[in-house]
Amino acid sequence: MFNLLNAQQFTVHLDLTNTLFTCSDSVTLMQNRGASQLLIPSTCVESNGSLSISAVLPSHVVTLQLSLTGIEIIGGFGFGLTGPGAYQEEDTLDGIYTLADLDLNQAFSVSGRILSQQPSFAVQLSKLVNRTYPLDENDATEFSAIWTAYTSYDINQNFIDENDYKYVTSLGTTITIGISEMSYYI
Repeated sequence: MFNLLNAQQFTVHLDLTNTLFTCSDSVTLMQNRGASQLLIPSTCVESNGSLSISAVLPSHVVTLQLSLTGIEIIGGFGFGLTGPGAYQEEDTLDGIYTLADLDLNQAFSVSGRILSQQPSFAVQLSKLVNRTYPLDENDATEFSAIWTAYTSYDINQNFIDENDYKYVTSLGTTITIGISEMSYYI
């Protein structure tokens, strides 16, 4: 079961709402690797004041930085992770393994405030595994698994009053998202 969980490919979806940023602005998604950064190929779609960036992640544990050049405001931020499920029957271990599709989404906004220019979000993923023994000894044990997420952030660091934005001196916005794994549960 853990092989299926570890092999599941994640796609990240980052959504900026109520913004004038466009895909033609300098929009860059990077993987922060300590002293160096790696560009992550991504797609960008804009529609009616929203900007959506998607990319396949190189691993489950990663720190991402989304950089946008310009002084446009951002009203809200959305984070999502998707990944295909999997199914496997293992005759040697007499088991049936089902990995659910990953579809995690969370939106962040605060009424009367806008996203700051250096917000950060922490996402902790956990594996949830269920084992069901058969009622008949000739049947296989069934395992199923799904990912769950816990997101944390500092509301006062990530969202500022619109009136305070005019005092900001930075010429861009950098959103940091740290994705980590915590203990699994059976």
